[in-house]
Amino acid sequence: MEHLEGKKARKLTTSETVLLGLSFMAPALSLLATFNLVMVAGYTWAAVPLAYLFAGFTVIVTAGSFADLSKTHPEGGSVWAYSKNILGINLGQLSVWIYLLELLVVPAAALIPVGFFAQEWLGISPWLTVLIAMAIVVLVANAGINLSFRTMAILFGIQIVILLTFAISSIVWEKKAGTYSFMAGVALSQSGSLMGLAGIMVGAAAAVYSFLGFESSAALANETEMPEKTIPRSIILTAIIGTVLNTFLAWAFVLAIPTKGLFSLLYYINPVPAMAGVIWQNVPPFYSAWRHVINLGGIVAGVTGALASVTAASRVLEQLGKDGIIPPAFSRTSARYGTPTLAIASVGAIGLALAQFAPWESIAYLIATGAVPTFLIVNFLSFWQRRQVKPTFYGALRHWVVPWLGVILCAWIIVVGLPTRMKMILMLWILVGIVLVFLRMQIKSTPSLGRLGRGDAPDDASHRSRVGLYASTAALIIGIVAFGIWHRFSGGSLVWWHAKAPYAADNPLATILTLALVVAVIAVGLGRSRQEEKGGEVR
Repeated sequence: MEHLEGKKARKLTTSETVLLGLSFMAPALSLLATFNLVMVAGYTWAAVPLAYLFAGFTVIVTAGSFADLSKTHPEGGSVWAYSKNILGINLGQLSVWIYLLELLVVPAAALIPVGFFAQEWLGISPWLTVLIAMAIVVLVANAGINLSFRTMAILFGIQIVILLTFAISSIVWEKKAGTYSFMAGVALSQSGSLMGLAGIMVGAAAAVYSFLGFESSAALANETEMPEKTIPRSIILTAIIGTVLNTFLAWAFVLAIPTKGLFSLLYYINPVPAMAGVIWQNVPPFYSAWRHVINLGGIVAGVTGALASVTAASRVLEQLGKDGIIPPAFSRTSARYGTPTLAIASVGAIGLALAQFAPWESIAYLIATGAVPTFLIVNFLSFWQRRQVKPTFYGALRHWVVPWLGVILCAWIIVVGLPTRMKMILMLWILVGIVLVFLRMQIKSTPSLGRLGRGDAPDDASHRSRVGLYASTAALIIGIVAFGIWHRFSGGSLVWWHAKAPYAADNPLATILTLALVVAVIAVGLGRSRQEEKGGEVR
């Protein structure tokens, strides 16, 4: 135990937790160069940066609520800690269940673009790149928090240099082309949107994906120096820096696309390297081959984001294991590195399976399907914990107006931005969460013989939990059947590109190797967890 404490003595600082949040958002930078740029431009045309600016405003408002909660509840677990302390364990479990829909999907969203970038640059099959990248991420994440943060710092620095260099080159190129004044103004004007303000609002619902992860430092509160001060500060800083960075890059990327070329984005899975090939085609010594610098930046961004998301998600699972919501094996940590081995392995395995077999479009939407409702809950929690305190003018503005503004903005994104299919999946996911809540209540509240006196009836809590379990299970079955019927006759597929992305499911060898690695990662993680338990080296 002394050895473990020595390894964990150094706590994370504000700069490191900000780095975690920005690194968690790193797949957003690669998505901005691929998926998001295509989708947002489809709604807004040239006014892409305004959509990102509005999405960033929503995130900054929500960051205020996260900061407020992390200050009053400076403990690990993030949304789980806040909701269980304010609403109780049952609603807390349901809240974190919704949050897990984001946390467990982000590693896949981070690595899928890595496959595309590597394929264009090196000709490597995407499934192989994703397989190797996830194996490296799991190994680094398990080798200690200090190594993880050093790795993230190096990779994040590389990608930022590449993206900012391209952004500045885009501005210079546009000025030489003689269209800078027109495009720069249109990109920041409502007139730049094909559908006016409505197009910008819908585009913002798509752009919000690029900001997810700003709150990830809250999951590591137990490993942070003075978390009641450091975590709130890092959340706010991450949201502001992320908004400035994403909006500037979106503006610069629009400048790099000739006006008539905006519509051709629909034919690209990976448009920015092609744009770089045009902008840098006259730059010696590699000329058009400079576009592969963008491919390198995309690969680095994806790996950085996967490492950050696996690190944050594993800490949430670790806290859930400590509190008995999931098996306690998830809370056991390595005696040497102090990292939750099984939690890291599980997050990595789930991310790998999703990255190899799930369509990218669905993955991107699933993240927001879990994240935006979670942000709505967090805004409500920020208000709810202060509702009985008589506020000053500033207090009313800070703890009442701002959280409810966040609730409204998040509700808008859910209603307008999520496709109907994703709304249906969210409803089914919530129903599954309700079933799990009642199942845990039933297990925990089953009365023993010693608790029943003469003539006593079974415990009311046990009866209520049993009825709730049956009712919620029936509702889930009905919901699944209804969704199946609707999807068969009315559900359209989520496809925007004319190019089909190659997945592991298309290759028998890829499928076998992927499943083998998933099983191996879980088996090793479980074996290490049991070894730590037998050795008594459990934190």
